[in-house]
Amino acid sequence: KIKTLKKEYYYKIHFFNPIDAFLFTFAPYIKRGNQRKHRKIVDYINQYCADHLPNNYSIQSPINQDCPIWVFWYQGIDNAPEIIKSLHKQLQRCKGQHEVIMLDKNNLSKYVELPDYVWNKVALGTITLAHLSDMVRMSLLSNWGGYWIDSTILLSQSLPDYSTPFYSIRSEKPNPRYPGGGNNWSTYFIGTGERNAVAKYILDAFLRY
Repeated sequence: KIKTLKKEYYYKIHFFNPIDAFLFTFAPYIKRGNQRKHRKIVDYINQYCADHLPNNYSIQSPINQDCPIWVFWYQGIDNAPEIIKSLHKQLQRCKGQHEVIMLDKNNLSKYVELPDYVWNKVALGTITLAHLSDMVRMSLLSNWGGYWIDSTILLSQSLPDYSTPFYSIRSEKPNPRYPGGGNNWSTYFIGTGERNAVAKYILDAFLRY
């Protein structure tokens, strides 16, 4: 826990003064100061994010019944742990009409366009593969649509037809760590229609950040 708190403080000191960074690190645990922390986070984000959805994208296009399922393991599925390989085989059994597209460092450029500075930061270790994964999933969904399913997810049956422009597994309860409680939606399982405006908006926010 001490290591986790030190890491959280290290992240926050980049954006807030030392006192606020210290208080905001402990706010979720002592359940005090969260609202103030959230206001400051939202104010910071508003400096970098437009207040409108991007043009030429849609919030209405539904998820197609035969849309792709995107899965990402940077080193390639052949180099993944056995549990990841087993989950991938189960996903193939449950894919239904969907095509499962397994992404890795060798084929990412076929589907994803990101600025050179992102790849440079990945190579230098300035941003982690988790950060890259966040941008990759939003790039895919904002252009191609489909389902992003983390490689650690176990499917027990075929995906139903959601027939909605946006779907995500909901959290059971809000998380006080995040503004708005995290809005109760998850990043490890997301479905959208093609050229989704929400995914594009989030991608643009990641790139500005």
